[in-house]
Amino acid sequence: MAIILAVIALLVAAAAAGWWFMRQPAPADAPAPAPVPAAPVAKISGPCGDDLMKSGNDMEFVKGCLRSQPSSAQLLDVIAKAKAEKKCDVAQRLYAYKAQSGDSQMAMRYAQEYDPKSAQAEGCFSPDPQTASYWYEAVVNQDPQNAEAKARLAELKK
Repeated sequence: MAIILAVIALLVAAAAAGWWFMRQPAPADAPAPAPVPAAPVAKISGPCGDDLMKSGNDMEFVKGCLRSQPSSAQLLDVIAKAKAEKKCDVAQRLYAYKAQSGDSQMAMRYAQEYDPKSAQAEGCFSPDPQTASYWYEAVVNQDPQNAEAKARLAELKK
């Protein structure tokens, strides 16, 4: 009986994870602020490299990149490159994986991508207060002393 319950719990967890990674952000109703030009990102090589990002399957690239266990700083460079190349699915999946694994810095950056106050127009991420709130809550749960996340969460809940 316990095995059956464990299998059911795993299936539910897998379905929830699949839903999270496959969902599309909700369209924004309000116009986004003027775009801020992104700084050019240097060529990246290795499992998270430019050539693999351009030539392969997005999901395989994400898996290979994450298997190489890049630092948060390296991953932010890869995400910036993916956004510049309009590989939005790659950027979203990398953010989500690291944020869900407990990386509060990555969760904060992911929340800011969706925050109407800081989201960039014409970018990969449309302003979405609900998604931003979700990730700010994740940051506050991991780091209750994070004043910026607390303030933005309070503002978004108004």
